[in-house]
Amino acid sequence: MQPELRTCARATLISLILTPLLACATGMKMTAKDVQTLGPDEGVILGSVRIEGGSDILGRTSWELFAAKAGWMSSLIPDYSVKASRNGEEVIFLTKMPAGSYHFYKLSQPGFSTAEANIEVPFEVQAHRTVYIGRLVIAFPSGLIAVGTGIHMHVEDVMQTSVDRAEKEHGAALSDVVTDLMTVN
Repeated sequence: MQPELRTCARATLISLILTPLLACATGMKMTAKDVQTLGPDEGVILGSVRIEGGSDILGRTSWELFAAKAGWMSSLIPDYSVKASRNGEEVIFLTKMPAGSYHFYKLSQPGFSTAEANIEVPFEVQAHRTVYIGRLVIAFPSGLIAVGTGIHMHVEDVMQTSVDRAEKEHGAALSDVVTDLMTVN
């Protein structure tokens, strides 16, 4: 095999191996055991997401919200994700993450659909703290959701309700939770 072809074949093989590894998203619904022990530069975030409005011609309701560390190297770090259903229940998430600046950057409909929306909702993870970042409400307008359908987002502060639900759903005892709400840009 010629050197150029060997180099191209090697690059293709490395790409095929690394792409799935880099594309994996960590679920944001962790158990009490998952968030119990923090590393030297890790913190816990508590929040929720609710998706409402709109309709889908195929009856689909599932959506996935993706978060990543902010910055130019963020594409090399695995994403975090939380799944929610449009017009379904609010989804509480409790997640251990390395400290730093993060953002929810994409709302995507899983499956064969390519429906997705780029968003910008930053939040902070503080080392050795549990931070409540709020309830992100994503609202589609009434009618069919189509390419280019606008969405409205806002953040609500329902900390005590979220703490109570997280303790019940995740089995975590949460004390000394601080509030640092995410923002919608």
